[in-house]
Amino acid sequence: VPKINTVINIAFIGYFVNYKGGDIFIQLSKIKTYKNFKINYHIFGNICENIINIIPNNIIIHNKYDDSTIIDNLHKFNIHGIMHLSIFEESYCYALSKSINSGIPIFYINNGCLPDRLINNSKCFNTNLNNIYDNYNNFLKYIFENELIPTTT
Repeated sequence: VPKINTVINIAFIGYFVNYKGGDIFIQLSKIKTYKNFKINYHIFGNICENIINIIPNNIIIHNKYDDSTIIDNLHKFNIHGIMHLSIFEESYCYALSKSINSGIPIFYINNGCLPDRLINNSKCFNTNLNNIYDNYNNFLKYIFENELIPTTT
């Protein structure tokens, strides 16, 4: 987990639409702090037209991303966690491959291919809609407790 300077940064990667979890991401973005750190939310991907007008001001929109640079951009923007919140059961999820390859912790809804690909990864946290807020808090706790602390020599 990258060092937390003054803000915790949480990202959504992919087409931002409700069936991919856009509305859930917006609901979770109402959680604006953790342990006195501000939380910023980032969207990397195109946004569905009927959602764009309801995005709160603590969500930073990066628009369409390039597959060849998305991992570098996640690190450039000091992203501490990635969310995959699709209620649509996907069979593969290409954006998930980029998330896994970034090495950044992942918070995901337990359906479709996601649990098959993430279940044995200690940096991945599954949830369902009934426990999403409690599990999101556990995800934030993991990020906070596992941030990269620079060592002095």
